[in-house]
Amino acid sequence: MGVDPVQLELFQHRFTAIAEQRGERLRQTASSVNIKERLDFTCALFDGRGGLVANAPHIPRPPGLHGRQRRQPAGGRCPR
Repeated sequence: MGVDPVQLELFQHRFTAIAEQRGERLRQTASSVNIKERLDFTCALFDGRGGLVANAPHIPRPPGLHGRQRRQPAGGRCPR
């Protein structure tokens, strides 16, 4: 059984929207000038193995940052 391309696209858009919303909430609540005014931060979603699922494309980030993400989250396990 293959992956439904329509469902795959819908989930990708949902996950990207979550990352964008997280970034906007971070910007709104931040006390750091770097985050609030310079937008010097990034937000992304990762799977349980540390692989990139989606990132907020409108938020600037250092080149290659998510290509080198950790394979294991801090503490050794992902919250469920």
